[in-house]
Amino acid sequence: MSRKIGEVFSGIKETEILDNTTIVDIIYDRDDYSLVRYALGPNTSIPAERYYNPAVYVVLKGTLELDVIKDGEHHLCEIKKGFGFLRKENQLVGLRGGNEGALCAEVTLRKDSIYSKRLEFNRIFEAKNLVHYEPGQRSILHVIDDELFKVQLIAFSEKFEYEMIVPQEVFIICVEGRADLYYKDKHHILNVGDEFILPRNAVYDVHVSGRSKLCIQYLGEE
Repeated sequence: MSRKIGEVFSGIKETEILDNTTIVDIIYDRDDYSLVRYALGPNTSIPAERYYNPAVYVVLKGTLELDVIKDGEHHLCEIKKGFGFLRKENQLVGLRGGNEGALCAEVTLRKDSIYSKRLEFNRIFEAKNLVHYEPGQRSILHVIDDELFKVQLIAFSEKFEYEMIVPQEVFIICVEGRADLYYKDKHHILNVGDEFILPRNAVYDVHVSGRSKLCIQYLGEE
């Protein structure tokens, strides 16, 4: 999947799920953190292996089946589109696409990463509803809040405009509603599923006209 910094794209919409195929797309891999997307064909598996770092899975298309193995017992979890799962460190896990396959994001973290209390290990959660709309406010949930890797979910309950200057690389995904982003004198529209990458030290404006949610990932050191 090709990505152009400073332009709207949608890996979620454009990535194909193919029969008998696993596609691995490494978006970010630095400082013991990684952001990877897996496109698993229908009933296609990645055999169980032991993962020594914790990770968050979020299903973007289809259904993902996780086989969590503990003390020789298999615990199967079916994760549908829009839902996620927080995997423990040192855990034996296998992945399998459901009947329609799956596109999922895997965010690998450090053992000492700082999580929101709304995430629980080995529990399924609904990703976009981790953050709630509050009347007349902008609500920010710090999903991951490490020095070198941050993930925020922001819920705008009404019209809101703000300017940002961020030292890190920034990866934005529109989760709900719509956002208008202004960067280098160009107007970019982000609808649900659209994505946008900003380079380090970028200056940009974000405008929302109503109820909308954004996922913003800050990558690397300040």
